[in-house]
Amino acid sequence: MKKSAEIGDVAFWEYDKFPFLLCGEITKIYDNGYVKTREFGGMIFNPVFFMEKEKGYELKNKLNELLHEFTKTNRDLQDTFVEKRDKLIQKYQAVDNQKQSPSERILYECVGCHHLYEEKVSSCDCMKNQNNEYREWIANPKG
Repeated sequence: MKKSAEIGDVAFWEYDKFPFLLCGEITKIYDNGYVKTREFGGMIFNPVFFMEKEKGYELKNKLNELLHEFTKTNRDLQDTFVEKRDKLIQKYQAVDNQKQSPSERILYECVGCHHLYEEKVSSCDCMKNQNNEYREWIANPKG
């Protein structure tokens, strides 16, 4: 890591989501140490460290790989717990089946984030405007 930043270096600053850093190529350095970057336009950031452009983008790519691994691991873990939830629900539905109201309704579960909707939405928030896949659920509300 460099001790001082120059235009064209890559600045890294704290962020609230994994990997808890964002970065960008520095286009302006302020007297207080804050920077503007090519990637984030008019926004100003307080970098925690900076690197020469080549090394900075190399680290950015490695952090992106780590983010993809983290995201996949979280989805896999979430899927495991959704399966456990489904089994638990099925168990209670089997025991309580006689008590269910005859009026049923269909709910749609987003495959990405497992939110339930009363109708298929064109894109769930988790899919960021991409087409989504849904599982159908039959809801048996208690009378």
